[in-house]
Amino acid sequence: MGTLKNENGAEKSAPFSIARPAIRGIPRKIKGMGETDYKRSTRRWAFLFWATMDAVQIAFYALSALQRGRIPYVDDAHGSLAVLQSHGYATLLTLVPSWMLQASLIASAVLLLRHSRYGVLLAYAQIPLRLMFLVPSVPFALSALQGLTMAPTASVLMAVGLMLVIELLKMGTLRRQPGLPAVRGNVQ
Repeated sequence: MGTLKNENGAEKSAPFSIARPAIRGIPRKIKGMGETDYKRSTRRWAFLFWATMDAVQIAFYALSALQRGRIPYVDDAHGSLAVLQSHGYATLLTLVPSWMLQASLIASAVLLLRHSRYGVLLAYAQIPLRLMFLVPSVPFALSALQGLTMAPTASVLMAVGLMLVIELLKMGTLRRQPGLPAVRGNVQ
């Protein structure tokens, strides 16, 4: 129960609690929820969001392959072998990291849904691969740049800048603040 002041200045009880700004930059506390609970709840939503973004990336990849009449991952594996045979073992420098990224997307989606600290570590490990292959953590982010008319160099710089911002945001939202208990029992 909260209290309100009427026009005469007398306090009156209200059937609701008034949300007040909390300390340390957290905009509001939810009724009946302490600051630690609020941070933990916000972190749960971050895990859910980034797991969903990984799942959407996998779905985009699979749907794109299906639209071209290909079997996702199977036809790509055959294509990778064909490239390896025709161009030699030097292509492993790009094929192996590419396949590692694809496999880690599936694993990180599952692990982040389970609020596992290994999902966070995997998400951090994906960042260099995402930057290398221009695969942002928010799958549709680069499509927002397609309508802009600019020089090719500016376009590449804008894409890389956008990806860096997204990846830094992801790192910041998945990072555990000191003194904050784990989301479940297994997040460190």
